[in-house]
Amino acid sequence: MLETTLPVKRGHLSFHVPVSLYSIENIGIALCEIEGTLKCSTTPNCILPQWILDGKDDCGDGSDEGDITDLAIPKKCETSEFRCQSGECIDGQLVLDGISNCFDKSDEEYCEHYGNYCTVTSPCSYHPDIKAFGCGCPKSFIRDLQGICQFADEGKNITMRTH
Repeated sequence: MLETTLPVKRGHLSFHVPVSLYSIENIGIALCEIEGTLKCSTTPNCILPQWILDGKDDCGDGSDEGDITDLAIPKKCETSEFRCQSGECIDGQLVLDGISNCFDKSDEEYCEHYGNYCTVTSPCSYHPDIKAFGCGCPKSFIRDLQGICQFADEGKNITMRTH
């Protein structure tokens, strides 16, 4: 039986999931073993978040292309977590740490994609208190070199960076 592997990247980890070329239809089931994948509505398959609404029926029942409310997407992240644009939740401490932990890399590249909505005086910044990106930092906070809003007392030696 011929076998190949499916490359999977999760944060800074990269690994390969073995997949039989004769049972490629089982790839969705194999993906269920990987943290961060989403369970399809009526099939035993799981998909990667970036496959939602991509124009391909990856679930086999269309649940990733139509009304996606039946997908097992976490409805709410924990208060210490950041919700990626692709739907999964990651630890809020991992945002802007230099390693992409979201499948869509929104924890590292959000400002590159959406920062143009902000101004030079209020650049795109991550607000760890609310686990979200926004323009500028609130009063009593300053933006550090990574683009994270830090409480002013914690950032006495922080150099401001404009994007």
